[in-house]
Amino acid sequence: HKIYHHLWETNYKHIFLGKGACVSIATAYEDVFLDTFNLEIDLKPTVKISRHNIPPFIPLNNLAEQNNMQTDLRVFLDTLSKHLNAFAGRKQQLKLVKEKHKSVEVMESNVLCSLLVLLFTVPREKTAVLCTLDYTDHTRCLPTRVHLESEGRSFTFIFRLLFEYPKLLLLYKYW
Repeated sequence: HKIYHHLWETNYKHIFLGKGACVSIATAYEDVFLDTFNLEIDLKPTVKISRHNIPPFIPLNNLAEQNNMQTDLRVFLDTLSKHLNAFAGRKQQLKLVKEKHKSVEVMESNVLCSLLVLLFTVPREKTAVLCTLDYTDHTRCLPTRVHLESEGRSFTFIFRLLFEYPKLLLLYKYW
């Protein structure tokens, strides 16, 4: 028999099926639903993940060990949910920046969207600024480090440009 539970304080739901459970984790960014990831978990004789569609770059086995999935499944699912939501949020931010700012060119990004290198041009100045966003904490949507550089230009110049061209500040909405 099936017992269905929706955990309102989290973004995942699960269905118990005898010796196992099916868990769905929904991701969202700025109140927009993005992706759903699923896990089938065997509960007996030991807790283990039997099937899933979690992207391979999410360290699922490490998270299960670090969060002691055997004794506290909820802590493991909460941590996994943070990783998946942060990934989905970073991916959505990159998509929104590309859609809303045509002068922004993505020079480099990795599959986890944890390192982004963007090139944008300041309209009137015709100055190219290279922006590197480093997301060291894979449970967050915001970068851990932001580095701006422009050939032959000082940091003061780059900082001044950001305030002279408010449209560039709109980029920060997605950082």
